[in-house]
Amino acid sequence: MPDWRKDGDYAFTENLSPEGWAWEFLRRNPEYNSNYESVKTLVANEEKEFGPIPAGIWRLNKDIPHTVHFIPEKKPNESRMKWIHRCIAEDKEPRVLTHEGWIARKWRLKFWMPSPEENEPELYFFKQGRGAELLSWDDCSQYFYDVSGEEEQGVYEQVEESVVIVFDVMQAITPQLKQANKIIKGKKNDLKLPLSFKGQGKNKTDIKTLPTLLRIYDAWKDKLKPSPSEIADHLFPQEDNSLYAVSDKVTKRYKRAKQLVMKDYLQCLLMSDIQKK
Repeated sequence: MPDWRKDGDYAFTENLSPEGWAWEFLRRNPEYNSNYESVKTLVANEEKEFGPIPAGIWRLNKDIPHTVHFIPEKKPNESRMKWIHRCIAEDKEPRVLTHEGWIARKWRLKFWMPSPEENEPELYFFKQGRGAELLSWDDCSQYFYDVSGEEEQGVYEQVEESVVIVFDVMQAITPQLKQANKIIKGKKNDLKLPLSFKGQGKNKTDIKTLPTLLRIYDAWKDKLKPSPSEIADHLFPQEDNSLYAVSDKVTKRYKRAKQLVMKDYLQCLLMSDIQKK
């Protein structure tokens, strides 16, 4: 982690993407760190005992000894082949996730969990939607991805975390809303997140304050336990750092930084919606 006293250690934040900002706060989350360590320990132990987990595990017709998770959920005593056939019959895509991929979903991450020690790792968050919205034709493309192969072109699948539903405004709306609600609940049930996600807070943050919030959080967690006055003198040398002003200035910013670390990091993915001065 960077040293909060050194301006140069935070220079990289000047070019951070929204995903990069989300990661900077998430990597400081103690629960994420704990989850990462437990997942890595489990994976290492299983690889030592059973060997590396096979690639394309959802395509296998028999179970493997590694810890995996099925989407939709596999019924007790249901074989993998029966599960696949049931998914096809119910028009659902069978997915098998590694344990790391399964726990990553808790943090709205796709595929894997980067090490908290990594700076600007390759990572993918599930799309952070803005709720129901009216789409144009061009908007629709963001909710589908191309899975075309050499033998078949123009094949698209809907992104996993969203549902695109069409309403006929010439027909009664209430029955359509009921059907839409049923579709959405079914989709959420199929995703089966392992742990409830705390969601996105309502607080808004000025983009320009993010570097300062990050440094104040790091300072607050410094093992040397600097006082609010010491933090303020270093980060706000040109401002009034009297006792009350320091307490108010540093404490309020630390509380907001902690919110971003603990639950609101996904707000960074909606940079255009964060208030700007």
